[in-house]
Amino acid sequence: MARTFSAPADTLESVGDTLRLRGWEIAVDPGKKEGPKLARPGDKMVVLRPTHSKQPAPIRRQAKSEIEMLN
Repeated sequence: MARTFSAPADTLESVGDTLRLRGWEIAVDPGKKEGPKLARPGDKMVVLRPTHSKQPAPIRRQAKSEIEMLN
C-alpha cells in the first residue's frame, strides 16, 4: 500500500525530487483520475499531498512523523 505524507504546498516538487533520488516512487498530489494510475502498492511508494491548516503542529523541536518515517 502506498504511504501518504504531507508537505507544504510550495515544497511538494522538491520533496518529491529528493525522495526520487533516494529510490522512492513518488506521486505528487495526484487528482482523482490520476491517483489510481500513479499510486501502486509497494514498500517504496509515497503519495505526497499538501499540508492542511487543521493538521497538528509538531511539538517543540520534534520533526513531524512523516519526516521521521522517511528517515
